[in-house]
Amino acid sequence: GSSSKRGRASRACRSGGQALLLACAGLAASSLASHAASVPTPSPGLLSRVGHGPDRSGSPRPGHSAPVSQPVEIRGGPSSSALRRQFLPLLGVGLAGCACAACAPQEARAEAMGAPDPAAALFLPMWMVEYEQAVSAKKAALFDRLLPTLPKEPTIYEIGMGSFPNALYLGSPKAPKGMKVVGIDAVDDMESFAQQNARLTGILDEDRGNSLTLVRGVAESLPVEDKVADAVLSTLSLCSVEDPEKAVSEMRRILKPGGRLLFWEHVLSETDPDLAQRQRRASNPTGRKDGCRLDRRTLETIRAGGFSKVDGDYFELQDFGFVNPTVSGFAVA
Repeated sequence: GSSSKRGRASRACRSGGQALLLACAGLAASSLASHAASVPTPSPGLLSRVGHGPDRSGSPRPGHSAPVSQPVEIRGGPSSSALRRQFLPLLGVGLAGCACAACAPQEARAEAMGAPDPAAALFLPMWMVEYEQAVSAKKAALFDRLLPTLPKEPTIYEIGMGSFPNALYLGSPKAPKGMKVVGIDAVDDMESFAQQNARLTGILDEDRGNSLTLVRGVAESLPVEDKVADAVLSTLSLCSVEDPEKAVSEMRRILKPGGRLLFWEHVLSETDPDLAQRQRRASNPTGRKDGCRLDRRTLETIRAGGFSKVDGDYFELQDFGFVNPTVSGFAVA
């Protein structure tokens, strides 16, 4: 059945992704460290803003009801081959917290879901490398806004850390020293990859005084005390939690007053009714409660989450199928 196919694909991705990561880590270590030392910033026209998503009532916000004529195109910067070498160490199941088969483009997803061997299932981690490569400038700009707001020796929690691809941005020289980074994940099989990526990007360099701790837990019930985090990171994590409203409430609970939630999530299309219909059909067709959901309106959920301020944008990538529609920004506790 579909569940056994998903299980085979997941196991194949895990073994194949880990093997490829280990094979490429030595080649990519120096280039990734150089990339982290100068985190890219978006050039003019690299990404254009499409809209700002719905308000709390679910209605389109004034001035943003008309569909856009063209999706966002991400181009420029280092060559594709060079960036791929930099991102290869970030390979792994759950690379960005969302490497599930449902998030892949439809044709490749169908192939991967029935993949009988690791070679075919390797598409999923490779696809996530392409995704991270494409969005790196936009994500770097988001982290560039977060880092100056952090106090000395901040405490940062990442929900659904996976193999810690965000190490690329927290490893920036703009980041404060003495960071206490805590990753929370429902599974613990990515811990070695997270530690490796933290070392590759310089986060764990002795002179920076940072630490990385990984804790097993779920977003709906974080094993964390109230008001202890200066920042919480959620990047491609809220698509796969069972109760996104509860998860967002938990993130707000652990933030200190004035602390920030940085979010980056794929969502339901607000500009293409046909795509939105296909996203709904593709979301958990077996009726399971777990797994990736393509039909969520996460910006609306965050706006209704009791934060003092939410600054979020809706935009669309190009050539990433169901996960083109995206929201990102900050919510202040």
